[in-house]
Amino acid sequence: MLQSDFPPLDDEEIEQLTQARLERRALLDRKPVCVINVILEEEALRRQIGTAEAMHDQYKHLVACAERPNVVIQVMPSRLGAHAGLRGPMTVVETPEQTSLVYTEALGKSLLVSKPDEVGILARRYAMISRQALRPEESVDAITQLAGEL
Repeated sequence: MLQSDFPPLDDEEIEQLTQARLERRALLDRKPVCVINVILEEEALRRQIGTAEAMHDQYKHLVACAERPNVVIQVMPSRLGAHAGLRGPMTVVETPEQTSLVYTEALGKSLLVSKPDEVGILARRYAMISRQALRPEESVDAITQLAGEL
C-alpha cells in the first residue's frame, strides 16, 4: 500500500512507516489493557491490496483480533449507502486521565481535536456510526465470508 503513494516514497520512508505500523501492534498486548473499537468500511475490506494470499492472511488476522476480549471490530456494510461516517476517518482516544480526544488524518495531514464541545459532537457521530454498522458477531461473519471468497 505504501508503495502506491504519490509522489512516491523512498525506501527509507517506507521502512519507517512500516516499522511504525508494526510498533502500533504492541497496543494489543499493552498493560494496562487498551480497549480498541474499530469500524471498517466493507469496501475497504474488499479492495485487494497485494496477493489473494496476503488478503486472506489479513482477514484471518482481523478475525483473530476480534476474538480478543479488548477488541471490537465492526463492518460498515456497503448496502447501507450513506452513513454518519462518510465525512472521513477518526480515532476517539481516552487518556489515562479520562479526557477524550479525537484524532483525524487525511492526505498526510493530521488534526487532534481537544475542545470538549467539538469532541462531544465527534463522539456522538462515532456512536451513530457504531449503531449503523454490523454488530460485532455479524462483522466477524462478514470478514470470514470475504476470506472464503478468495
